[in-house]
Amino acid sequence: MRKLLIFFFVLLPLVLPAISLRHLKTDMDNYPFMSSSILPLDNAQEAITELKPEDFKISFGGAGYDSLKVISFEESGAGMSILLCVDVSGSMRGEPLESIKLALLGFIQDKRPIDEIAIAAFAGDWNLISDFSRETAYLQAKIASLSVAPGNTAMHYGAHKSLEQFTKTASNKAQVMILLGDGKDENPVGSYTEAGVIGYSNSLSIPIFTVGYTAVEKQYLQSLEHLADQTGGLYQYANNPIELKNHYEKLRRILMNSSILSYYVVEKAGDGKAYPLLVELSITMGKASFEKEIKTPLGKPAYTKAKEKKDNKGLLYVLLGLALVAGAVVIFVLTSKKKKRPGPQAIIPPIEPLAPPSPPYREPAPREPQAPTQMPKPIAPERDRTVILTKESTPASGDKISLRMEILVGSDHGKIFKIDASGATIGRAGDNRIVLSDETVSGRHARIILQGSNYVLEEVNARNGVFVNGNRITRHVIDGNITFRFGAVEGSIMIIRES
Repeated sequence: MRKLLIFFFVLLPLVLPAISLRHLKTDMDNYPFMSSSILPLDNAQEAITELKPEDFKISFGGAGYDSLKVISFEESGAGMSILLCVDVSGSMRGEPLESIKLALLGFIQDKRPIDEIAIAAFAGDWNLISDFSRETAYLQAKIASLSVAPGNTAMHYGAHKSLEQFTKTASNKAQVMILLGDGKDENPVGSYTEAGVIGYSNSLSIPIFTVGYTAVEKQYLQSLEHLADQTGGLYQYANNPIELKNHYEKLRRILMNSSILSYYVVEKAGDGKAYPLLVELSITMGKASFEKEIKTPLGKPAYTKAKEKKDNKGLLYVLLGLALVAGAVVIFVLTSKKKKRPGPQAIIPPIEPLAPPSPPYREPAPREPQAPTQMPKPIAPERDRTVILTKESTPASGDKISLRMEILVGSDHGKIFKIDASGATIGRAGDNRIVLSDETVSGRHARIILQGSNYVLEEVNARNGVFVNGNRITRHVIDGNITFRFGAVEGSIMIIRES
C-alpha cells in the first residue's frame, strides 16, 4: 500500500504532463490577421484561464507575429454551434439512455442565449432530432423524446452525417461536436471509417469531444479516444450517471474558458499554400505546444510591422545648450582676467538741453478732404491655417491613401468600412459616418481625419476609451497597420495605397 501511495503522489506527476494544449480552430478570413482558438488544459483536464500574451510564442511558416491578444471564448461575446450526437442503439436501453437524457437536459439548460444546439441520434441509421436552435425549451423537449432505435451501431456513419450538418445550417463560426456512445461500430455504412471521420473533421476545423458511457465491452472505447485526440477534442469516460452529468458540465466550462489568440502574421503574404502554425505556451504550471498545418488564403497582402522611430532631437538640443553655456563661461573667465579695474572718475552731471522758444500761435490751414486709408487685411500665421481635404483631395506624395477598417469582434463582426480623405466619425449615433451598434460604444466615440499625408485616429467622447495595439490613446498617427478597440468592439485598420 505504501508503494502504491508513493507511485501516485511522487512518480505519477513526473509521468503525466502538467499541462496540454489543443488546437480547436484558426480563422483565416481576415488574413494576415489570424485568430486561433485553443484549449489549454491542466492535469485535471480543466481549462487554464487568465493567460497573458507573454505566456505564448507563435510562428507561422517561420514568420513572426505582432499585436497578440488573449481572451477567453466567453469574453469574446461570440456564439457557438454545438451538435450533440447520441448513441441510441440497443446497448443504451433502459437506465443508460435515461441518464444520458438527464445529462443533456442540464447541458442545454446552462447554454447561453447566443449559442445554438442541434441534436442527432444514431443506431443502425442516423436521424436529425433537431436542427440548430437557440430555443432551450424546444431542445429539451427533443431530448426528452429520445428513444432506443432498431439496428446495430453505425457510429462512424452517424459522426460523419453530423459533421455534414454543420456545413448546411450552422450559423456560428465556432463549431463543436460532442459524441456520446460506447465506441462500437458494428454496421459501417459504405466506406465510413474512423480515419475518414477524423479527416473530415479536420478539414472542417470542427473538434470532436467524446464521452464514453457503457457497462460492457469497454474495449471499443479506444475509438472514441482516437476521435477526440486526432481532432483537437477531449475524451472522457463516465462510470455512472453522476459522472456523466459532471462530464457535460465540465465540457460546457472548458468550451467557454477556451482561449482565443488574435494576432498579425508579419511579412507573409497569402499564397494559397499550407504552413505550420506553431503555438507554445509556457507558464509556471508547465509547458505545452502544438503544431498544425494551416492554409493561407490566396492573394492576401502581407502585414508589415511599423518600425518605431526614436526621436533624439530633444536630447540633441539639451547637449547643444549645455555646450553653449560651457563655452560662454570659458570666454567670460578668459576675458575677465585681461581687463583692468578702472580708477575712480569724477561724476559729471548731464547737461539738460534748453527747450527751444515756442513759436507764435497760428490758426492751422484747412485740410483737403482725403479718402479713408485702406488697411491691409490681417494674415493668419502659417501655423494657424487649417487645410480642409475633400473627398477628391490627395496627399502631396501623389499616392491616394485610404484605410480599410474591419470589425473582428463584437455585434458588428465582419463589417468592413473604407475611409477616404474626407475622414469619418465613429460611434453609436446614427449621424456618424461609421455606425457601430454595440452598446459599449459611445454616441460619438472617435474620429479619423487626414492631416498632411497621414491619417490620425482621435478619441472624441468615448466613455470606454480608444485603444490602439493594446494601449489607450487620445490621438494616434496611423503610420502602419493597427488593431483597435472601441469599448468591446475590436478590429483592424490597414493602409491602402493606390498610385
